Amino acid sequence: MWGSYVEAQNVYANEEAEQQEKPQPYHYPNLTRYIQDVNLLCALIANGPVKSFCYRRLQYLSSKFQLHVLLNEMRELTAQKAVPHRDFYNIRKFVRPSTLVAIPL
Repeated sequence: MWGSYVEAQNVYANEEAEQQEKPQPYHYPNLTRYIQDVNLLCALIANGPVKSFCYRRLQYLSSKFQLHVLLNEMRELTAQKAVPHRDFYNIRKFVRPSTLVAIPL
């Protein structure tokens, strides 16, 4: 099952070659093409209008997510409580006071 899924994603060619640790025919760009792509990305990052657009888009997505959280918080909480093995999902981190006393300052 996993072999066909991973093979469809082009992670490795076949299972036998992967188990024998043979080199795989991965395709990658040459150094000149890589440098051109990095320069293009740097130019896009430094472009003012692109920065403004990305900032506004991130603000929009953030507010949309906050609205989703406000509208669906109780529904997701009840769905989490319905899971029988929810101890894995409800792990809470806490520090006992006795461990704080034992820490040398």
